[in-house]
Amino acid sequence: MSWNEVALRAALNEALTELAVSHGDTLAHDLQTIISTNLARGRVHFFLNGMENRSPRHYVCRVAVIYARLHPLISALQEERSETAWIDIEKQICGITANYLRRYKLAAYHLTKDLLQDYAQEASARILTARFPYDIELMPWISIIVRNVCLQKLKAMQKDTLINEQDLSELAETLPELLHNTSRGGDPNFAGQRHDLLNAIEKLNPARKQVILLHYFEGLTFPEIAEKMDRTIPAIHQLHFQALKDLKKLVG
Repeated sequence: MSWNEVALRAALNEALTELAVSHGDTLAHDLQTIISTNLARGRVHFFLNGMENRSPRHYVCRVAVIYARLHPLISALQEERSETAWIDIEKQICGITANYLRRYKLAAYHLTKDLLQDYAQEASARILTARFPYDIELMPWISIIVRNVCLQKLKAMQKDTLINEQDLSELAETLPELLHNTSRGGDPNFAGQRHDLLNAIEKLNPARKQVILLHYFEGLTFPEIAEKMDRTIPAIHQLHFQALKDLKKLVG
């Protein structure tokens, strides 16, 4: 059956009224807000689309069942920010992130502990603030958010790599002179560039800053830096790449 907006809203309200009679006004009121939001987002239409055996009443019942089971956990996660509730969820987010990136055969050069942590933290932040729709189980919902975060960040990373590769190479070539020379024949522009670069380096996160200082100030190779920082060589390459990107944004 194809539902128009007016008929669908009426059918949902009728199902909520029945729910209020059988389970109380409080539950019906809570679900009304959730279902109204889901309707605006197209989730109700998606549930009903092309399924003759599904009705608005089925949708309301589905939301009611999942709400009764998961609302305490969702509340603990999003409202109370319970550390106990988050421990297991964070582990699963990290696992889903790693599996997703490996499934898409992300090159080992990019698949580092820092990258995985960055993606997982972004997904966690979205999960904390997103409205849980209660028409889907928790882990499939979390998996969808993780997948979307990974896709968006991978596309951004690929775009940045294509756009900035030459610019970053040029910056890497000029860094030694800017860092080790205090002046260039009294050139005021050079002095200004050096000053801006040193300020920018100070703003890098600690790991990226350390890679820049060890590589360009102390002249260590990436394998030597990896040993000194107790990280893998691919991780050092990634930190170096991200540090150059940050410096490029900061100094223009």
